Amino acid sequence: MTFGAWLAAQAHRSGPIGDLTRDYLGSCGCGRGSCGRRRPYSVAGVRRDIDHHGGHPDALDALAQAAAEWQSGS
Repeated sequence: MTFGAWLAAQAHRSGPIGDLTRDYLGSCGCGRGSCGRRRPYSVAGVRRDIDHHGGHPDALDALAQAAAEWQSGS
């Protein structure tokens, strides 16, 4: 499963990963893991978007948690 698909499936969660998912997907309006791009979201792409928009350090922490969880297959 791609990171984007995994991230989109986390919108129901409470806590930092769910908050990140809802904020990130809501900001682009797609909610499906691709946001009008030809490729699904990547961890690096989400990080770039957060940095570019002056995201809070907590968002980067949540992204790191999400990436670790996705990579571990949990």
